[in-house]
Order: sequence, then C-alpha cells, then structure tokens
Amino acid sequence: MRTLRPTFGIGLFGFAAALLLSSLASAQSGNLHVFAGSTPGLVVQAQNLGAEDPAKQITVYVWLKRHNEAAFEELLRQLYTKGSPQYHRWLNNEQYAANFSPSAAEADVVSDFLESHHLSVTKVDPLNQYVSAEGSVADVQTTFRVQINRFSLGTKVYRSNTGDVTMDGPAGELTLAVLGL
Repeated sequence: MRTLRPTFGIGLFGFAAALLLSSLASAQSGNLHVFAGSTPGLVVQAQNLGAEDPAKQITVYVWLKRHNEAAFEELLRQLYTKGSPQYHRWLNNEQYAANFSPSAAEADVVSDFLESHHLSVTKVDPLNQYVSAEGSVADVQTTFRVQINRFSLGTKVYRSNTGDVTMDGPAGELTLAVLGL
C-alpha cells in the first residue's frame, strides 16, 4: 500500500470544508451508497451543453467520514461559546487526528477503490480527511456512476455531474462526499 502523506496543518479551511461536507448525507442500500444531494443546484438553472469530453483529465476529491462526529460537533460549539472551558482552545493536528481523523487504513481502502477504477491517487491528506485522484472523465463517470456534462450559466461554463454520486463496497461506507466532478 502506498503512503502519500505530505505534512501541513488542518487550518481553518479544513474545518470549514469538513463542516460543509458533513451536511451531505449518504443513503445506504446494501453494498451501494448513494450520496443524496450531491448533484449541484446549477444543473437545474444552467443550460446543459451536453456531455463533457470523456478523454478529458480531471481531479476528484473523496472526503472521508470523520470519527466521533457528535463529539466533534460539541467541541465546535464549545470552541465558539464564550464562557465554555473549551472557548478558543484550538486543537493541534495531533489532537485532531487522535480524536476525529479517519485512519490511514480507511484512506487506503478509498485509495484502493479509486485505483481499481483506473484513477491515479495523487494525494492523501496528512490527517486522512480526503484522497485526491486524477483520471479521465469516462473513468470518473464509471467510478461514481454519474454522467458528467458541461453547463453554461451567465458567461461561464462549468462541468458537473447530472445525478447523485454512487459508490459501492467498503469505500462507499467510509466516504462523506465526492468533490470535483
């Protein structure tokens, strides 16, 4: 198993992204995991320009579920509540990892899933919060069981999945969200 773990802190972005991602829900049906609400709203508002080039290379980010979610939410509440014993007592990376981070083994399960679908793992977050991978649009569509189209909104053209992300197997159970489609 590979280990691509550069060192850098979680920072405010990591916490903000984790909070945003924690609002997405996963519906589980046997071995199939459908991520309800993972289709961006722009697909309803924008003009659909048709399928994205299947040979185009893209990067996706698979965010893993955090451990002890209820304790994390309570800690966040206390960090911002004046008078709380935890008020502004920020965690360092080691504290966060020990209490809330997915394990390296869990990140490896997701990495193996991505590689088994012909995607190249390019990075594993040092705290195992996400795995990034690159591959063709065709391989990404197969991996996550989605159609990826181009959309025009205003003067900009976007790429987006047209339906909710679906994953099978243990990787789907460990996944919180998939971004970059």
